[in-house]
Amino acid sequence: MHNKLLLWVLCMLGLSSCVGKKKYVKELKLRQYWEDQANAIADELKASRLEDARQRSQLSDISYRLDQLKADSLQNSLLIAAHQRETKAREAELVDCRQELDSLLQIAPADPHLVMAGGAAEDLLREVESSLKNRLRQYSTSEISYVLAAETLRMTFSDSLLFQRASLQLNRRGLQSIGALSLVLKKYPQLEVIVVGHTDNRPVRRTNIRDNWDLSALRASTIVRILHRDFKLSAKRLTIQARGQFDQLTTGDDASARAQNRRTEIVLLCPPPTEAKTPKP
Repeated sequence: MHNKLLLWVLCMLGLSSCVGKKKYVKELKLRQYWEDQANAIADELKASRLEDARQRSQLSDISYRLDQLKADSLQNSLLIAAHQRETKAREAELVDCRQELDSLLQIAPADPHLVMAGGAAEDLLREVESSLKNRLRQYSTSEISYVLAAETLRMTFSDSLLFQRASLQLNRRGLQSIGALSLVLKKYPQLEVIVVGHTDNRPVRRTNIRDNWDLSALRASTIVRILHRDFKLSAKRLTIQARGQFDQLTTGDDASARAQNRRTEIVLLCPPPTEAKTPKP
């Protein structure tokens, strides 16, 4: 009886120990499962944060580029507006010049025999010089200079006043000065006009211009065409001369000397008394 009781107690203890071990293993597996789940979620969260940071960086770059494009667009708009204003101003100036020319055309022209009646071509040219200096008074002596001789008045226009850099086209101030000159020339139809182009001695590096002779001729031609086409001076009064680099004011080779040699001369001539003519239209 005693032995049976002891055996029963041992069996119960063994059964209890077996049940406890199974429960521990099950709980351990469950704990490992949730730890694995937590680690997976942590990894996904880390990856999500990295992706979020990458997208934020891309968004920042896009925003920066967009701001740059907006700034460039604004600058381009301002440049276009400024160009349009300058174009309108030049058009208005041209209209004013043409209106003044039209008003001058309605006034009786100067007597073409004034040279003979006055007794000396120099008197007439002195009057013309005074009128030109008054009309062109906004330009400095370094931009326009005058030399009066017996039967000629030589005006020298600086290259920087007339032409755009490395161009055959007149700039805005150049067009204004030639327009003002034409107003005076309209009042003295007996004067002949010679436009003389000069350059410095540096070689020309443009494929469409052969040499300095060519450049000086083309620039003189530009002025003559504007006087005739835009300001309606008679083509019979106008002559082109090209001196290229062969009639320099100074032999220096620095920038200042070269600037002096790049110039355009407009020579006004009085015909001899025996060649006085009727007004040319």
